[in-house]
Amino acid sequence: MVHTSGSGRNFTEIIVYGAFFGVYSAAVTHVALFHRYEIVQGFKSLWKTIRRTKPAEGETSIERGEYMDVHNRLMAAYPEGNSNILLLK
Repeated sequence: MVHTSGSGRNFTEIIVYGAFFGVYSAAVTHVALFHRYEIVQGFKSLWKTIRRTKPAEGETSIERGEYMDVHNRLMAAYPEGNSNILLLK
């Protein structure tokens, strides 16, 4: 039976925890630096949605000043569907 000292295990754990800390910190920093515009626009749109009472008739998302990502711009060409059909499923 081989006995190993605890110091080697502790050193490995320190390296692993440090690497995870570095990876998570790098991911958060990357998102904050490279996607800050989308994040800010998303929060602005969320705040406007919470504070808005009722949009004017026929007013588009662009006219309301909402953030339009690629998906929203492409889907704006189609009419809004009836959401009551979802209750039938």
